[in-house]
Amino acid sequence: MDPDNQDTPEAGDQAGAAPGPDLSHLIDEADALEGTQAAAAAEKAAAAVADLTAANRQALRDALGMARMIAAPAMAFWPDFGTCWSDRQLDAISDAGAAVMARHDLTFGELAAQYGPYIALAGATLPPGLATYAAIKARRAELSRPAPRPPAPPSPPPMPAGATPQEGTRL
Repeated sequence: MDPDNQDTPEAGDQAGAAPGPDLSHLIDEADALEGTQAAAAAEKAAAAVADLTAANRQALRDALGMARMIAAPAMAFWPDFGTCWSDRQLDAISDAGAAVMARHDLTFGELAAQYGPYIALAGATLPPGLATYAAIKARRAELSRPAPRPPAPPSPPPMPAGATPQEGTRL
């Protein structure tokens, strides 16, 4: 190799070789493409969460509707039961419940699988517990009322005029 020859690769790169084409626009295009893909992925994820939330809302609403239907006969004595547990109220509970499930990344199926036995226990225990409470409350009210007075013995019929008490009433 000739020391005067500057055609070595290191020397050629440093010695003013013609610059290559400007590719900076490719970086901008790649950034834009990545941004579009990220936005599309975010929209897809948001749509999936919305679908899951809607499914949870409907499943919860169905379960609450079933519970209301089961409880209605036992609550027939309460005229405001239907107002208190109206469709509007069940919808509001379902909306809030679905939001909580979404926040904790739970589905209604997972919630039912995890807490189903506890819910079943409450469902089996609550009706007889409420009936027992109502019976105890009714018995306490009954015991707190004053006892009825026995009827007074019948009084003897009035004596005829002119009769003395020793003669009594003659038949």
